[in-house]
Amino acid sequence: MANRDYWLDPSRREATVAYRLRHPAWLGAGIALFTLGMHVLLIHVSALVPPHLDASLAAGLVVGPLAAVLFWTGSLQRRFRRP
Repeated sequence: MANRDYWLDPSRREATVAYRLRHPAWLGAGIALFTLGMHVLLIHVSALVPPHLDASLAAGLVVGPLAAVLFWTGSLQRRFRRP
């Protein structure tokens, strides 16, 4: 964490710790949704005869979470940038 003394100062410590506990929960929820989406897609593909994975569906399922992780990372960096 950049500037640890600033962010862990007693006046900011509670807010910093709360954010650092809450922020990863959003990442975990996103990973769970991605996993669920992939599972549903694979069940759908398995029901097709012959099984065939549509590239546009798979790409959409990957691009969305990738963008979300980039946003998640950026928000973490913006929150803890040097004051």
